[in-house]
Amino acid sequence: MTGPAARPASPVPPPDGALVSAFRSLWPAATLTEGPSGAWALVPSARTPRLVVPVGSRKAAARSLCRFSTDTSVPQAVRRVAGAAVVGTTRGALLGTRVEVTGASEDSFARHLEELLGHPVVFSVGVGSERVNRKPVLQVFDTSGHTVAFVKIGDSEVSRVDVAAEGAHLRRVGAVPLRLLRVPRVLHESVWHGRVVLVLEPLPTGRPRLSPLPPAPPAEAMAELASAFAEAPGTLPSLPWWARQRRAATGFADPGWCRRLHDAMDRVEDASGDHVWSVGAWHGDWTPWNMARARGRVQLWDWERFETGVPHGLDRLHFAVNVATTRRGTTPATVLQAVTAPTTAREDRPGPRGVLAAAYLVAVTERYLTLASSAQGAAIRDRGLCTLTALEDLLDR
Repeated sequence: MTGPAARPASPVPPPDGALVSAFRSLWPAATLTEGPSGAWALVPSARTPRLVVPVGSRKAAARSLCRFSTDTSVPQAVRRVAGAAVVGTTRGALLGTRVEVTGASEDSFARHLEELLGHPVVFSVGVGSERVNRKPVLQVFDTSGHTVAFVKIGDSEVSRVDVAAEGAHLRRVGAVPLRLLRVPRVLHESVWHGRVVLVLEPLPTGRPRLSPLPPAPPAEAMAELASAFAEAPGTLPSLPWWARQRRAATGFADPGWCRRLHDAMDRVEDASGDHVWSVGAWHGDWTPWNMARARGRVQLWDWERFETGVPHGLDRLHFAVNVATTRRGTTPATVLQAVTAPTTAREDRPGPRGVLAAAYLVAVTERYLTLASSAQGAAIRDRGLCTLTALEDLLDR
């Protein structure tokens, strides 16, 4: 006599998290479950997913793992190339946890994307590190596995503003002829289920660097961008950009932050005196991981922080600070050392010592503490207080 037949195991949803949640949201009313025959894979695993990649296209899955920036080290490049090779030779069999989307409505983001681009597509999805403006970013492929676009989706209050701003900035920068710099072209902008969608052309990323040393800032390309949006030189207090910093520094969550930054700005103005500064533009977040070198030009992405009317040299300082803090940790001493290093502190129109560095620290402190004052701002709070302390230490010198 035999017992009752065993019931098949119920589908198991993958552990929820920022990436899984973002991926699931692309299919309204759908169910996401784990299963060995799923059309998608959480890489490297469901417990620690960094990407969702399409299993059905070996080329797309492999290329999802093989994007390089100037900051990509040799060990990182080796791991990514090896992972891509494994995907290709095993037809995706060794990818991470498989997942399946079932019960999706016709109004999916995949359908919306195909309508924008005019042909069938597949895509991988990532969300980046935890921060206030974290957003889904899709690498989009045609059916042959070739990258045809990158897509940013503003799905929160902060990221919606950032994605819309990046689209406007890229249209403005893209209208200016640049010899050393290449920026993504905006292919489409739309709104889907209340989310702001920006579709960008892919930029070539070249090969990873082979040197263990940190990448050098592309000073000539930075100067080209600044000069392309040149404005009349002026004193620091006369710049509308400086006035905007003052206004923004009145709305922090902690009144003590407001007081400290305003006091520091008073001291920066006193130190600057009547010096006249060269004025132009800065990218606002020029870091090694936001750029690559290919075909004789710097390829530069992530333009949501672009500004005009700023003193020349801010991008060089930001680049140096981010290289230093990535290597040695985010401390006031590390930030201060980075902004005062002889190769960093040089200025196009030399002014009172340290004032340009102080103006830069005012700008990024205002940015970080504004984000820290938002609902999910805890992740950026310590960095804002770090740059504020570095600013005060610089002024005390």
